Amino acid sequence: MQRHICLCSNFLWFDETFNNVSASRNTFAGSLSGFNNTTGDFNSFYGYNSGAANTISINNAFFGQSSGDKNTTGQDNTFLGNGAGFSNVSANNNSFVGSLAGFNTTGFSNLFFGFQAGLANTTGDSNTLVGNGANLG
Repeated sequence: MQRHICLCSNFLWFDETFNNVSASRNTFAGSLSGFNNTTGDFNSFYGYNSGAANTISINNAFFGQSSGDKNTTGQDNTFLGNGAGFSNVSANNNSFVGSLAGFNTTGFSNLFFGFQAGLANTTGDSNTLVGNGANLG
């Protein structure tokens, strides 16, 4: 596999963003981060596979390995921690902080703070969970 490193006005990448069509004002760092982004703008993805499925969503910040991995169209989300927000596909306005926080969640407007916080939540909306393992299952 050929390796590429580029720092330009719209992207910082290392083996990612190869599907870009017209996206701009993004920062992606980490192998496969933002890999499928086509037209999504104003996103920051840091860490291996973070935001890898993202296509058209805007205003997201994903930090940590596989954070926001399945997100394609969800907007205004913040996922901090390895695997945080992993299963989110199209939900908006979520903030998950901690490894595996909100890992299985596809609901909207949730705030989960702590290791594995909200792990049992799959479709619930407008929840606030604080503490390691809060709503673990």
